[in-house]
Amino acid sequence: MLVRYLGPGHYGIFNLAQTWGVYFSVIIAYGFELSATKQIALHRDDACRVSEIYAKVLSAKVYLFFSLLAVFLLLILSSDNLRQYYLVYILMYLWTLSTVFFQGWLYLGIEDPARVSIFNFLSRAIAFLLLLFFIYLKLSLLALVFAYVFPQVIVAYVFHVKTVNDFGIDFRLYSLRHTILFLKQSFSLFLSTIAGTLTISLSTIALGFLSNEESVGYFSVSTKIVSLIFGLVLYPFQIVLLPIIVRKLKESTSRGLDFFYKVLAGSSLIMATVIAVIYIFAADIIAVFVGSGFDLAVYSLKILCWVPLFSLADTLFGYLFIALEKRRVYISVVLIGSFLCLILNLSLTPRYNLIGSSYSWLCAEICCFVCFVLYFAIKVLPSVKSVPPTTFNATLK
Repeated sequence: MLVRYLGPGHYGIFNLAQTWGVYFSVIIAYGFELSATKQIALHRDDACRVSEIYAKVLSAKVYLFFSLLAVFLLLILSSDNLRQYYLVYILMYLWTLSTVFFQGWLYLGIEDPARVSIFNFLSRAIAFLLLLFFIYLKLSLLALVFAYVFPQVIVAYVFHVKTVNDFGIDFRLYSLRHTILFLKQSFSLFLSTIAGTLTISLSTIALGFLSNEESVGYFSVSTKIVSLIFGLVLYPFQIVLLPIIVRKLKESTSRGLDFFYKVLAGSSLIMATVIAVIYIFAADIIAVFVGSGFDLAVYSLKILCWVPLFSLADTLFGYLFIALEKRRVYISVVLIGSFLCLILNLSLTPRYNLIGSSYSWLCAEICCFVCFVLYFAIKVLPSVKSVPPTTFNATLK
């Protein structure tokens, strides 16, 4: 409904602003979902320690929020495309306050994920309903951005206040020097969380800088459909796959790899079938999802529909390497793919517009896939054949 109401141009602006918001939100989150969750799980019965961790994380997020705001303002001032709708981008940036205020890692650490689910449901449901109401009133793009941002920030702040009261948090803002030292401790985990976001957001951001809002709108429609497909196929694996791979590798190296091969083959077959359908009926799918006026998105969708196939394999290989204590390999490969995506966007987007951005993303995912396969064939498989199963994990480390 939002796509149909705004049209390609304004939807492109909305989605580009949202992409910037998501990108900065991941930086502000800084991998605390992993590092801080682990700390809370270890010290959940120590109220003083829980309060200290909460204060450190919140202090870090506050400093990151204002630092990134300054960077974003400089980017807006330096770009004609961004400066034209500066209020939209600044207002969407305020959405990252929901990441600043809501500390989901705390609830995950104390094994209370229900509160995280309640927050996600409430914030998104209220934002969705307010968006529908504003669309019914035929309000402006800026008003719709406000409808998207305001409810999520308010709900996050309410959860923050409730958390402080429930846990007796004694909050104080740590010094910048102390906070920088704290951030250094989680830097590797931060890289692992931001690596996957880079490739996805780079093409959209580059298109916003190097082209126009209509192109971003067409591209965004294609990426939304691709992300939906990827989520539907991968979501079940995301929930259960990593712990199963870890357990099976501990039981038996060969059994763990056999399980990985079966999952990779089965999920890839499902994904390939879905992709074939999307490629054949791309025009009809675009028409059903967003209606008329988005014909150019069909060409982008026919390219991007192949992205989930390689993204699926990349994600599964990432799970395998994490299970084998090879997190740095995963980070390095994704960063290589992100760098390639950036270079290709700078080269192809000015000349080929959204088609260039589409191929840039696809080539980056293929590059990651090739790197994962080569590393697996050269480093992992020889270790499997030459080392007894009982010492395999220790050797990989």
